[in-house]
Amino acid sequence: MYSTKSSKNAQDFLKRLYYVYHGKIENLQTDNGSEFQGYFEKTIQQFPKKIQRYFSRPRTPKDNSVNENFNGTLQREFVNLP
Repeated sequence: MYSTKSSKNAQDFLKRLYYVYHGKIENLQTDNGSEFQGYFEKTIQQFPKKIQRYFSRPRTPKDNSVNENFNGTLQREFVNLP
């Protein structure tokens, strides 16, 4: 878990995910946040296999409600531990 949203942290997470899945990432969906630009974007371009990237529509959490619900559950039950 990262304490801040940054392109460097998103890059680190992506590299770890790539390692865990042995490079078998075919596509990614992100929002348009600045943490998914810079280092993160450069890392995607450096992977040997092209990864298709999809962007969420702005201000439409209903488009991705299952993921939003899952993220909320993780936040409440694990990240925000007393």
